[in-house]
Amino acid sequence: MKKLINNSLKKLGKSFFMAIPPKKGAPSNLNEVFTFNETAAFLWEELGEQDFDADVLTGLLLDNFEGLDAQTAAADVEELLSQWREYGLIEN
Repeated sequence: MKKLINNSLKKLGKSFFMAIPPKKGAPSNLNEVFTFNETAAFLWEELGEQDFDADVLTGLLLDNFEGLDAQTAAADVEELLSQWREYGLIEN
């Protein structure tokens, strides 16, 4: 998989935001804004511009979050990837 958008995230309180400029031909006031929790923001930033798969994200979680088991990490990653695909942030 790879990111379709590589905008950086901005932190506001405990949430992170990414604004996407309007698509060509769309009114200039129709920016899209995506909200990331701390864990999703961590994964997004860690990926940079590299290609990745669910195993890469699961590994990042397991290496950086103490007490997380592999089954929970993998399930959380699948849910996150589903959301990122739905919003057009990544492609397979």
